[in-house]
Amino acid sequence: MGHHLPCWCRRCWRPQADPDSLGAMFDARPLEKATLSSILRLEVASEQRIFVSTSPVTVAQSMFEPASEVFGLWDGEGAVGLIGMIDFTRPDADLVEGEEPDNFYLWRLLIDQGQQHKGYGSRALGFFLDRAREKGIARVTLTAVDAPGTPIPFYERHGFTRTGRIIEGEVQMARVI
Repeated sequence: MGHHLPCWCRRCWRPQADPDSLGAMFDARPLEKATLSSILRLEVASEQRIFVSTSPVTVAQSMFEPASEVFGLWDGEGAVGLIGMIDFTRPDADLVEGEEPDNFYLWRLLIDQGQQHKGYGSRALGFFLDRAREKGIARVTLTAVDAPGTPIPFYERHGFTRTGRIIEGEVQMARVI
């Protein structure tokens, strides 16, 4: 997952993949006016709404978090998800109480309800980890709601562990890369 082939413009990210496999055209792209409506229409299943904010809320909030980075997740020309991250190493990062200024934070990960269980979440995490490595950041964090149906087991399968801290009512998890 850590190896990728950048597109010609180096703004997009595409993991190495078997061209015949599902998701072979998966990439993460910066938000653009021309494709924003596709990203804003993404939705998780109704029972997952307690775990992640909607795409429109994420895009709106990112306008007020100068250290945030939000990308659309695509398979070819179809939007499959959205990922948001915050670089807490930046001096303009808006730290909340309990956050440490030496890490890269997975702020949002949303995979559309019709695109789940296809490996897109794992590929999105690969993108997130690669972004941290490119920035020279060795520790990444996220927070998750601990309730029935939580995504915590998904993150644990990808090497994240609970730190024992609760931030704004959510379980903090971390991974050293």
